[in-house]
Amino acid sequence: MALYLVSPVHFSHSPHVWLCLALLGACTSYFAYLCYGLALKRIGLVRAAVTCYLEPVLSTFWVWLFWQESFTLMGWLGSILVLGAVLLLSLDKAKD
Repeated sequence: MALYLVSPVHFSHSPHVWLCLALLGACTSYFAYLCYGLALKRIGLVRAAVTCYLEPVLSTFWVWLFWQESFTLMGWLGSILVLGAVLLLSLDKAKD
């Protein structure tokens, strides 16, 4: 609906396309934030914040896998740092 304010929206798509768009929006927004909120009840805030940094690393991985784009050297270094931080936090047995 917000897209309509910026550019014209064409309503000539089939109901199947609109259903797919609604499901995509529900899964990537509503369901993701619901899971995030439930996870915050189970893990600490620091662990949750660091784990959220996995999203850009995983997004870039999927782009590399499906569209053959590649990391720059800084991208590789940043990804290694993020993965290392998540690994260290997952191995840490101390409570948050």
